[in-house]
Amino acid sequence: MARATTRTLLPLDRFAELLGIDPLHFNQITTTKRRTATCASVWKQFAWQESSQVGREDVAEAIQEAENRIAAQIGYKLLPTWEVDERLGAPRPGIAELFMAEPRDLRGFPSSIQTKYGHFIAGGVERKSLIESGVTIVFSDEDLDGWFETATITTAVDYDADGLPITSGSEVSVYFPNESGAEEWEIRPIRSVVITGGTITITMWRHQLVDPALQSVLSPIAVPGDVDTNFVTEVDVYHHYDDPQTQVEMMWSPGVGLCDCGGGTCPTCAHSVQWGCLVAHDYRRGIIRYSPSEWNAVYKEFNSASLSVGRAPDHLRLWYYAGHRDMTRPWPNLQMDRTLERAVAYYSLALLDRPLCGCDNVERAMRKWSEDLALNQGNPTGTVSYQLSPRAIGNPFGMERGALFAWETVMAGALGKSVRY
Repeated sequence: MARATTRTLLPLDRFAELLGIDPLHFNQITTTKRRTATCASVWKQFAWQESSQVGREDVAEAIQEAENRIAAQIGYKLLPTWEVDERLGAPRPGIAELFMAEPRDLRGFPSSIQTKYGHFIAGGVERKSLIESGVTIVFSDEDLDGWFETATITTAVDYDADGLPITSGSEVSVYFPNESGAEEWEIRPIRSVVITGGTITITMWRHQLVDPALQSVLSPIAVPGDVDTNFVTEVDVYHHYDDPQTQVEMMWSPGVGLCDCGGGTCPTCAHSVQWGCLVAHDYRRGIIRYSPSEWNAVYKEFNSASLSVGRAPDHLRLWYYAGHRDMTRPWPNLQMDRTLERAVAYYSLALLDRPLCGCDNVERAMRKWSEDLALNQGNPTGTVSYQLSPRAIGNPFGMERGALFAWETVMAGALGKSVRY
């Protein structure tokens, strides 16, 4: 798998596919099974391993930067992620005399807040539980071309925290063995996950399973793909899911005579706290309601509760799962919308400052999407320039073609915005 220590929402292998990069060469592999010659150069893991080109780590850093910049402007993460300990001020009543009232709106419903990121899915925290470690990989040649390109992993269906069997392929993740499910070792994207008859069957590509030790050596070389020992033979399979028990912590600033401390003493230099749950009011914009509640471990649900302090809270701490899902594609939690994929890929090219390793088509893509459209360039046949609108020139991403493509994508899909430049 094309991996990196920098976590990206767009998998590196998908980035390579979008740009037409040979998936074997991108993963440092060569093979004698290919009858037609392609570019001879293979990608390396780090830039210092090949001074004339970027490495996979450099690409991951550019992709993450592009994703973060786009998310900040568009108003939501480009794939669902878990937001941890997001802190907000609690809404206050418009009438000052009502500060002792429970957090309710004018209609009597629980108060609403807006999360930092839209496309809210559920409150909760990220959890991983091991389904099976050291699962054997079986390689097969589906198209009979001599290259055993398909990797299949089979394991028994596990049960979730509620004692129910796992039924969603989007909650199944695969990792390199003996890495404790660390996110940088997750193998993405997975080709398919089928759960039936008490069995989970997972398929992926052989080129995603190169032995990582061969890619991180001091003097790396192309990995012979025809040698089976150059690939890992086992993987770890995890249940990767949202645990709803932790959602919102309501906090009260210290005060005198403003809180009920249950017969005890109100804290002087600490907040009074109480846990609660979140309910979406507007999923897309991330407008949610919060209520004091207690987790019922028997029935796996929240039971309503009264405020432990006799007034509305001052601050809130949130844990939730949110992000854009392309519901037209299988396993929507795992795949990015195609337009957003292209925006991230092209914008990341504009952020790279060293050439890519690849064929002419890859080099042309790099030149195209990293071209500065605000620069007048002279040459023997004339001057090249482009006409841009003031709105385009003022965008926060930059003047490169890939940056402008990403900005146009943001403006078309940003929450609360729908404009063109």
